[in-house]
Amino acid sequence: MTGLRERKKERTRRELTEAAFALFRSKGYEETTVDDIAEVVGVSARTFFRYFDSKEAVLFGDWREQLVELEELMAERPKGEPLMDSVRALALVLAERLEADREQQLFIKTIVASTPSAGNYEASVLLPAYQEVIVRGVAAWTDGDEGAMRPSLAAGVGMVALHEAKRRWIEDPSQSLTKLTDEAFTELAGLFG
Repeated sequence: MTGLRERKKERTRRELTEAAFALFRSKGYEETTVDDIAEVVGVSARTFFRYFDSKEAVLFGDWREQLVELEELMAERPKGEPLMDSVRALALVLAERLEADREQQLFIKTIVASTPSAGNYEASVLLPAYQEVIVRGVAAWTDGDEGAMRPSLAAGVGMVALHEAKRRWIEDPSQSLTKLTDEAFTELAGLFG
C-alpha cells in the first residue's frame, strides 16, 4: 500500500503535469515558464525541480517510469525467442501505449517539431535512455554483454522501425500506429531476408 507521503508526491507531480499542459495549450510552450507552471499549482519553482529536471522533462511526462515498465516487459520475454521477435513485441507494446494517448502524443510532437529545446531533449535524453534499456534487455536475452555489437544493433534497428512508424502516424493520424509498427518490422524482415 502506498503511504500518504508517496500519494501526496504523486498528486503534486500529476498537478504539475496537468498545469503544464493546460498552459502549453493556452499560452504556448515557449511562452510558458517553470514559474508559471509552479504558480498554477501553488508551489515554488524549486518544488517543480524536485519532480522534473526541466520544462522539457514535464513535456514528456513519466518517461522514467515507462523505462522501468519496459525493463519489466523485457524480463518477461521468453528465453530462446528469436531476438527480433522480442524487439518487435516490445515495439508493439510501446506503439499501443502511444496510440492510446493519441491526442496528447500528437500535441507533444507539434511542440517537438517547432521547438528546438524540446526536440533536442527528445533526441539527446529520451531516445538514448530507451535505447540503453533495450540494449541491456537484449544483452540479457542473448546472455551477451551490453558492449557487444548485437544488442546495440537490435536495439537501434528496433528504435528506427518504431520511429519511422511514428513519423508516418504523425503525418497521417488516421492510421494505426500499432499497424504501422508491425509493418515496419515486416519490412525490416524483408530487407534482411
